[in-house]
Amino acid sequence: METVLAAAAEAGADSAGYVILRLPHELKTLFQEWLQDHYPLKAEHVMNRVRDMRGGKEYDSRFGRRMTGTGEFAELIRQRFRLACKKEGLRQGRENSEKLDCSLFKRPVKKGDQFGLFCVLVFRI
Repeated sequence: METVLAAAAEAGADSAGYVILRLPHELKTLFQEWLQDHYPLKAEHVMNRVRDMRGGKEYDSRFGRRMTGTGEFAELIRQRFRLACKKEGLRQGRENSEKLDCSLFKRPVKKGDQFGLFCVLVFRI
């Protein structure tokens, strides 16, 4: 994680975020099969850590939990992420994010596009 955040900062990133591994029903079996095929000696250990961060389950769909997890390992990851972001000068997630100025947006006009004509007709009525 630290290496990735350092590389991102060096490449010009100004903020970063993370999501703990999510294994909704359609991915759970696929991931476990992949893990067993490629890392058979580590597969059970990895799944135990996933369960540790999901309250004993392989997936927790509750809002506020599904992205960050709970428990000791989720907290350790959260702390490592915060420290690495601080070290690299990265904002975390959307905190302190700059407000976008949408007034500068102009809809691209395509040749033959009649949307502008539609807007004129609607607003003149």
